[in-house]
Amino acid sequence: MSLLSLFLIAFSLKPYALTPETRVYDLLLKGSLQGTYYIDVDTATYEGERAYRITYWAVRKGTEGEKSHFFISAKDFRPLYSRKVITGVESNSVIEALYEEDSIRLKLKSPSGEKKLLFPRDDSTFDNSSLYMILSALDFRKKPSGTIRVVLLVQGSALTADYSAGEVREVEVNESKIRVYPVTLKLLDKEIEVLYEAAPPHRLVRYLEMDSGSGFILREVEKK
Repeated sequence: MSLLSLFLIAFSLKPYALTPETRVYDLLLKGSLQGTYYIDVDTATYEGERAYRITYWAVRKGTEGEKSHFFISAKDFRPLYSRKVITGVESNSVIEALYEEDSIRLKLKSPSGEKKLLFPRDDSTFDNSSLYMILSALDFRKKPSGTIRVVLLVQGSALTADYSAGEVREVEVNESKIRVYPVTLKLLDKEIEVLYEAAPPHRLVRYLEMDSGSGFILREVEKK
């Protein structure tokens, strides 16, 4: 059986079509507005393969923070490549994750030099930037659960995380009611709840770190 077949079976993925749009979120800390978070979705080509290019970034007090973008296959949502750029007063860093058949090759470039790391990869290993888009393609009706391995781009390390999807429920977002599927992630001592729109394109509606109360919630969608 191919790696792709195992990938689809293990996660019961139901890939769906994405249309170009920018999703705009309120960035929150314990209910207090901290800034704006963006998820930009666009069609692209990666090494000759049809793909989606997803870009994440946050703006706090008018200042743009770290920015991530990654490519996933338009056919089956396989992760293909991730890149994170961290800007600061004293230094800029670039982190790249290159997906190979049985490994993820990490390149970390900073003013102090370049570092390369290699992580073994199977059908349940992802980098933390692309993870949340991939989880949106779970077959929620089957209430999937299991364990995944997450490569942390900034830290240059890997850890395991448990995930589980719950029953569909209705939440109120900006005075509108939306049916969502909740997915709970447990990473080390942190518990995260992610809500995905029940109907395609399964937008991420809310991300919440349960202990700190930090996260973001969907404000509006800007079509391209």
